[in-house]
Amino acid sequence: AHHILNETPTIIVKDALQDTIGIKSERTLGNYLMYLNQTYLVSTISKYSFKSRERARSEKSYAIDVAFMDKRKNAFSGENLGWRLETMVYLELLRRKAGTEYDIYYYQGRNAEADFVVCDGNKTLAVYQVSYDISNEKTRKREIKGCIAGAKATQCNNLFLITDHESETIKEEGYTIQVIPVWEWLTNSCNCERSFSRLLSQFDNDYQVVKT
Repeated sequence: AHHILNETPTIIVKDALQDTIGIKSERTLGNYLMYLNQTYLVSTISKYSFKSRERARSEKSYAIDVAFMDKRKNAFSGENLGWRLETMVYLELLRRKAGTEYDIYYYQGRNAEADFVVCDGNKTLAVYQVSYDISNEKTRKREIKGCIAGAKATQCNNLFLITDHESETIKEEGYTIQVIPVWEWLTNSCNCERSFSRLLSQFDNDYQVVKT
């Protein structure tokens, strides 16, 4: 558990993880990962793919609480603000999807990644990218590239880039990316009651879903 929490958020490479922690059986490793999920230490999402086998084998893990990442005993991960922000966004998306039939995936292509893909069945509602700071040009290009790659792969035009403080609208390759500071994204979507109807309403606002 400590090793996985030190590495989160991370894509779980099961062969490498087996070697690292000394477990020979893939089935045993799968059981351990299931136990970590069931005891609310970590939460995992699958890779966005139309292939069931690829979804089952390619999981990404998140700590179920940001404090588990670096505030527990024997934690050596350090305070990585980017990882903490990504985890916060994931936990909020997880909260929003409660009571709905929405699914959360990550997208990984050959040369780019998108942190979160939110789907309703086989329809993609939104693609989210998370970066603490995009003032560095290299970082900015990488995050935009990830958003667009996710958009092309999922046929989705609702693209969001969540940052610590930056706010703007980016137009690139025919796509529009809404850059939103995390405090604004959270306060616009959160409410004290957190009722089911308000959750659905927020999803509709974010993803421009037309109800029939």
